[in-house]
Amino acid sequence: MGQDFNIDLLNETFDMVSFSATNATQEEVSTSAAGNASGFYYIRIMYSSGSTGPGNYSLVIDLRSTSGSMSQIGSTATLVDAEHGISTTLCGVGTWQNQVGSTSCNAASAGHYVYGTGATTQTACSPGYYQPTTGQTTCIIASTGYYVPTSGAASQTAASPGYYVNVSGSSFQQACAAGTYQTSAAQTTCFAANPGYYVPTAGQANMTICDVGTYQPNSGQTSCIDADPGNYVPNQGATAQSQCLVGTYQPYSGQWACLNAEPGHYVPTVASTSQIACVTGTYQPASGQDKCDSASAGYYVNSTAAVSQDPCLPGTYQPNIGQTECLAADAGHYVDTQAATAQIACSAGSYNPNTGADEASDCMLADTGHYVALDGSVAQYSCSAGTFAANMGQITCDAAAPGYYVPAVAADAQIPCALGSWQASQGATECATADPGHYVDQEASTMQTACAAGSYNPSSGSIDSDDCMAADAGSYVGNEGSAEQLLCPAGTYQPAPGQSSCIDADFGYHVPTDGSTGQIGCSMGSYQGERAGTECLTAEPGHYVDSHFASAQQACLAGTYNPNSGSTSANDCIEANSGYFVAHTGSSAQEACELGTYQPSAGWSNCLVADPGFYVDTMAATAQIACEAGDYNPNSGSVTASACSDADPGNYVPDPASSAQIPCEEGNYQNLRGQTECKSAGLGYYVDSPSAISQNPAPIDYYIDTEGATEALPCPNGQMTMVEAAKDVSDCHIDTDGDRIPDFLDRDDDGDGIDDGWDLCDYGLMNWTSTKLNDWDQDGCEDTIEDNDDDNDGYLDDNDVLPLDPEEWLDTDGDGIGNNADTDDDGDGIPDLEEQSLGLDPLVADYDGDGYNDSIDAFPKDADEWIDTDGDGVGDNSDRFPTIKFYQNYVQASIHLVIGLIILGVIGFSVRMGMGRSEKPEADDSTHELREIGGVEVRISAEDMLYDDEPVPEPEPEPEFTPPVAMFDLDSAQPSVAEVEEDEPTTEPMAWDLTHEAESEEESLEEDYDESADEVSEVGELDLGSLLDTAPPPKPRVEAPEDAQINEHGQKVWQDANDDIWVQNPDGSLLKHNVLTGAWEPYTQ
Repeated sequence: MGQDFNIDLLNETFDMVSFSATNATQEEVSTSAAGNASGFYYIRIMYSSGSTGPGNYSLVIDLRSTSGSMSQIGSTATLVDAEHGISTTLCGVGTWQNQVGSTSCNAASAGHYVYGTGATTQTACSPGYYQPTTGQTTCIIASTGYYVPTSGAASQTAASPGYYVNVSGSSFQQACAAGTYQTSAAQTTCFAANPGYYVPTAGQANMTICDVGTYQPNSGQTSCIDADPGNYVPNQGATAQSQCLVGTYQPYSGQWACLNAEPGHYVPTVASTSQIACVTGTYQPASGQDKCDSASAGYYVNSTAAVSQDPCLPGTYQPNIGQTECLAADAGHYVDTQAATAQIACSAGSYNPNTGADEASDCMLADTGHYVALDGSVAQYSCSAGTFAANMGQITCDAAAPGYYVPAVAADAQIPCALGSWQASQGATECATADPGHYVDQEASTMQTACAAGSYNPSSGSIDSDDCMAADAGSYVGNEGSAEQLLCPAGTYQPAPGQSSCIDADFGYHVPTDGSTGQIGCSMGSYQGERAGTECLTAEPGHYVDSHFASAQQACLAGTYNPNSGSTSANDCIEANSGYFVAHTGSSAQEACELGTYQPSAGWSNCLVADPGFYVDTMAATAQIACEAGDYNPNSGSVTASACSDADPGNYVPDPASSAQIPCEEGNYQNLRGQTECKSAGLGYYVDSPSAISQNPAPIDYYIDTEGATEALPCPNGQMTMVEAAKDVSDCHIDTDGDRIPDFLDRDDDGDGIDDGWDLCDYGLMNWTSTKLNDWDQDGCEDTIEDNDDDNDGYLDDNDVLPLDPEEWLDTDGDGIGNNADTDDDGDGIPDLEEQSLGLDPLVADYDGDGYNDSIDAFPKDADEWIDTDGDGVGDNSDRFPTIKFYQNYVQASIHLVIGLIILGVIGFSVRMGMGRSEKPEADDSTHELREIGGVEVRISAEDMLYDDEPVPEPEPEPEFTPPVAMFDLDSAQPSVAEVEEDEPTTEPMAWDLTHEAESEEESLEEDYDESADEVSEVGELDLGSLLDTAPPPKPRVEAPEDAQINEHGQKVWQDANDDIWVQNPDGSLLKHNVLTGAWEPYTQ
């Protein structure tokens, strides 16, 4: 189609991005001119040739990715047929015409629409859609709350009360479900019945109130709930049932009140379904009670459901409440009144053996010799032995007094104790006989009398003090009341009779036997250090006693010892030998000195510890042993010769018996152990620290020419040594370049990499290496400091653009290629030879100075022109039609316009004369609808929009396309008057409108062809400038992805990258979900 049509690519603001105006069979545009930026793009198809004949075209749209693969997007299998004809005008959108030869179109009726142009039928609005206005292109979707039940409706119907419509585009109203209602029309929802109300069936406009005895706590219910047994509902519209209170009950469901409990009954809990009879021991005289009353104390209830209580009779009582009978008075008690709550106990001193007594006289007094201790006693008790009762009615028996006794039970009197006996306690049944050492000389005595200390009585029952006897000499009676005398024990003695104690033997004395009347003194060699001694102690070893009657032994002094016992003189103590010691006084033996100690003298109490530098390796030593020279011992008390350590390397020990080693001084060292002196550092070596174990060689570039040196001497500046340990300054050699090769051996003294025999700058710049990068000509002179013409081309480096290329020195375009080798010196894209042949300067990129490089300047010698868009040889600045190569001025365009109008007139006249079209148009098909795609009209079947098995709402009316200011609507445009003059050109280019065929005016056929080109011509339905604006952009092609899911209707469902939901029917038609309305809308592409 490229011969007859061109393509424009517009962005979303309808600015031109790219265009194609070739004569090939296809046109191509790309988003690359917009940097492949993402966004919306539109394709506009323009009529471009002067062809006026009818024809059919097939439009194929091939969309390609902007990535490097240029992969195809969508499919090119679908061909869009487009018809180009003349002489007739298509009916506009919203109109139709099914008759041939009509001069006008019919507006779509109310309830109908016509979507595209050239329609032969109108389409009835589907159920769920309506259209109240004529001449419309779409139907209006029924609003929520409304529905349209039939096709071709001009209005929507409001949902009735009791019904609702909650989606747009509905064809029916939905009854409110049971439990819900709606009082108003045109509603989108129903109301749930309130708590306390119900709606029994669907489609109701009102809710029903719950009756008494029923309730409903929830909303949206279809019935009310009967009150449970034990509950009631007293009012209509209740949302909850009420529990029967305590004292009331309800055995039936659905009741509006509760029943009171009857007398003799009670209801203790809420929500009770029955009353409870009072149990025995309780009663209830009133109705509506929540409990029964317990029978009072003194009363009883012996039946169930009782309404009253009974009193207890005399002789009976009841202390507790809630009892079913009364208690008979116990033995020892009586009850003399009615309704008694307690029985009365017989008082202490009286008793009653019978039960049920009803008088106080039933209690009897206790007899003499008897007692009743407690109230309420049933019998009297005999007084026990040791007690008696002289009177009747006693509550206790009297205990026999001290000095008295009662030997039998039930006694009415007590008996006094006889001489020689006594009783200290009360309640005794007998008297005690006087013990040995004692006597009783009076009747009814409460105590016996003890014999005094120093006397004793071996007999019992004594009745006189003369029965007590004095103790013998050598014996004693220590306590009063004694029955015998005791011998004085060994260690004590008593020379007198009748004594209460014995005398202890003195210090230095002893009493060896019992019953002694005197003590014995200790002899020499023995002693007694304590009183009451029974023997004298022999002096122990290490001790002696040198006097009679001694109370202690004397210890030998420290340093002496005595191995014998019983010694009588200090001369018996012996001095310790040499090598031995006696550390303590009173020692019986001497001790040998331990290892590490010694003692050269006799009579000492300690040994001497071996000094540092010495050791003692034997027991009982009398002297210590010194460590040898070369060894030392820093510790005292050493026990072996191994304690003497060899002097460490770096140290020495010059004398024996040394306690420490001496570090070698700086300049000296010692590499061996156990030495008595250090070594001096040799020539070429030094020692710079104390305690050195080795000498250090003089490092490289240093020397040492004396022994015992502490540091090395540096070589003179610029000199070096070949090895370490240099012994003289003569070992230092000159090294000019510092490369560690002395000059007498170095063939490159300055270290620049050039042999001294070839180096032009020998002894020049130091510490660098000659390479092609810093010494391009390899002459031994560094380029940046020593050499000013690095490539030796005769041009100094400061004036040489390519200072390292001996063949180049200029580079006009700065491309790195010298002018001598560059075929395009000015870099304008035109070879130098070609520029010379065109008369241009090969050293100037923009010859005419208009700002456009010669290679892109269509007029390189004309400063006023540089672009020729249509390639007609006339620059765009001078060309009135810069994009149409056939025209350069308005005269040329006017001539072609007049010729086109004449041809249109002839064709129109032929149609009026009955001539048919050169090609028969497609037959009318009321089942198809015209849609505009890519600027052409295409018939689309109704099945392409709606899937038969899945009814889908009609689409919402699309917003009317509003072109930019520069666009015009041909359908609504009034015939315009175009003055075609050369000096006053129109500002808009002319083109044919592809969607409307120009309708020729009948009176234009009568105009002559020879009319002057500058005369005014009327043009009907023709506006060439609007062609660029009327073609809507094509929609992007939508296809189901491979992973799309298939539902139960065989439809593919998926969600795209923009979160839009799509459905593809089995016939290939598409539906798109409108999130605003909730409807599925047909989508064409």
